[in-house]
Parts: sequence; C-alpha cells; structure tokens
Amino acid sequence: AGFMSTQVAMHADCPVVVVGAAPPDGIVRHGVVVGVDGSAVSDQALCYAFEQASSRRTGLEIVHAWWSTVPAGLTNELRLGQVAEERLAVSESVVGWSERFSDVTVRQHLPLGPAVFALVETAKYAELLVVGSRGQGRLRAVLLGSVSHGVLQHATCPVAVVRQASAVDTHREMVSTSAGSTGFAT
Repeated sequence: AGFMSTQVAMHADCPVVVVGAAPPDGIVRHGVVVGVDGSAVSDQALCYAFEQASSRRTGLEIVHAWWSTVPAGLTNELRLGQVAEERLAVSESVVGWSERFSDVTVRQHLPLGPAVFALVETAKYAELLVVGSRGQGRLRAVLLGSVSHGVLQHATCPVAVVRQASAVDTHREMVSTSAGSTGFAT
C-alpha cells in the first residue's frame, strides 16, 4: 500500500478498503478472510467481514494466529489443550454472527505463528482481507497497529481496515487505491 492509502486507513472513521494492483491473469479471487484476536475491534471486523461475505455470496475464513506458551519439549497434550482453548475462544466470538448471517459458510484457521504472515498467506487469493485496528489514545489514534500496517504492506488482495471507533459505520466505506485515489462507497 502506498503512503496515501496508509494515511487514509490511519485517519478514517469508517472501514477503509485498500485495493492494490489487479491480480495476474488467470488468478480467480474467492472468499473473505478476517483476522481475529478477541478484542472489541476484532468483533467490529468480524461484523464487517460477515456483511461482506454475505453480500458477495461467498465463504468466510476466520484466522486467529497465536503463540504457544507451552515450551517445545513438553507433551503434546498441553499443546492440544491450548489449541482447544484458542478454538473455543474463536468459536464463542463467531457464534452470534454465524446465526445472524446463516448464509455464510465459515471456516476457522488457527495457525501458530506471526499474525501478518498467517493473514497474508491465507488471503493470497481472497476477494477481501479484513483486519481491525485499535487506534487507542491520542497518539495511537493516528497510527495503525503493527498487524494492520504489515498486512497493508504485504497483502496481494484488497484489504479492509476497520478502526475502533465509538460508532463504526459499516454501511459506508472509503476505498483507496494504491495509486492514491480515494472515494466513498455504500
């Protein structure tokens, strides 16, 4: 993403969709991917992702990248227990949205490792990748989080950044191209 696109994503009060270059010939994009971490802005990103998947009549892949607190030399039972806890946390955050958007097929992906890499790799051929950005406090309100910034820099598909706000308007979005032009879409 270019400088202008990043600036728009940092300051907008509505979701911002950054669209890069067109995919190479023969590449067919499908599905919506969303990154979740259990935060309030993650829930807003989930709402937006479900709306987008429903309106596009496509599936939704929910990605929750995480790190294990179990040392590598310990038993797999501890690691499996931790995976079950992470999967339960994601399932609990999704259940209400799945009921509301029953037309959307949902898959969960819980990779162990860095979030930016997991999201970019999972969304390689997606129609849209949705991430949240907290933007807390005066200084942080003008900054993007490391994950949203990293995804904007490396994703090969359009990226929607949903910023935490008192009232996020998910029915209006700002579209920014990597060339720097912007506009509103409804």
